[in-house]
Amino acid sequence: MLDAEAKELRAAKQSFRRSIRICNGIKSHQCETRPYNELVSMWQCLDALEADCTECASDRQQSIHGGDVLSSRQADSDMLYAYLYADLDETYPVLADGVRVLERIRETKREIVQELTRRA
Repeated sequence: MLDAEAKELRAAKQSFRRSIRICNGIKSHQCETRPYNELVSMWQCLDALEADCTECASDRQQSIHGGDVLSSRQADSDMLYAYLYADLDETYPVLADGVRVLERIRETKREIVQELTRRA
């Protein structure tokens, strides 16, 4: 039961770290100096990352609310999550991390869109 939780946490953490690393790499490019088609490719990459992160967070939420990982009953699952993550600000840290990663990706996409529309 706890092994499954640890495995899910590791998988989500790896996915979010990868997304942040790619997002930071794209963000480090100066959009103003990049060709239009390169900006479009960057946006498409970020769009795929956003879809991956959304899917990861959705899968995690489904396993939490379905009681799949820690308990077969939702009430038991909620109590166990509250116990495990009592020292954290969030009861569901993976979902909170997912939201932060998605915000970062969306912010970077907006910056690229602004540059693309500036050129149009």
